Amino acid sequence: MGLRNPAKPITLFTVTFGVEFVYKEVTGDSSTAKGKKKGQSATEAQKLQRAADAGLWARVYKHHRCRGKYCKQGPHCWPDERGNHHRLLPRYLEQIFHHIKANMKEGEREDEVDVDIEIPSTILRDVLDDSRKRKAEDAIDCRSCKAHVSAHGRHRETILDEGLDDVEGDRMDRLEEYCNWTLQQVKSDRWREALQAANQFAMDQFLELKSILKHPKVAADLMVKGGVKPGIALQFVSNINKFQQEAKKP
Repeated sequence: MGLRNPAKPITLFTVTFGVEFVYKEVTGDSSTAKGKKKGQSATEAQKLQRAADAGLWARVYKHHRCRGKYCKQGPHCWPDERGNHHRLLPRYLEQIFHHIKANMKEGEREDEVDVDIEIPSTILRDVLDDSRKRKAEDAIDCRSCKAHVSAHGRHRETILDEGLDDVEGDRMDRLEEYCNWTLQQVKSDRWREALQAANQFAMDQFLELKSILKHPKVAADLMVKGGVKPGIALQFVSNINKFQQEAKKP
């Protein structure tokens, strides 16, 4: 059995332990941050959806834009099997848009969905009804217009006939008076010379004022064919009423 020598010194060992505490201060509510992120995602999704819808709208509008050269129903039309064009009002285009969107397949995007579809019968029924109503209204307006024109024409003829009765006296004398009056309306020798040619033509062809008033176009065409300047011929047949009015003045 060995014993420690009391004369031998004792060696002591010192062991040091270090402990480090690390902490992070959280100043915000984690649930609020998550909610904000979720809100931003929803907003972005809405923006993307609006952009996609706008693209689909543009495709629908472009597809139904009328390309007929002589079509008067546009800008958007639906041609039937006979080739007749029927106007597509904005509300019908909107219904077509919603129909296409509602029938999109799962995973199908707005920029790839087919817009060349058969328009639902419910929409076409309203389109055709509007077309028939519009056609009927146009027919009524047309008849009214023709009646108005006819009445206006008869009224104009009545007024004209009343005015023609004012051409009294000897026809040759009245024509000579008118020819002299036309020369007094201008100072230019060039114009007077042209007017004199018209006056001489009227005399030679026995054109009297009442006949000229009743058939101004025939008289003017006849004068032009006879060598009278077109502008002078037009003046000759147009100024008779003015001559009549001045002749009545005291």
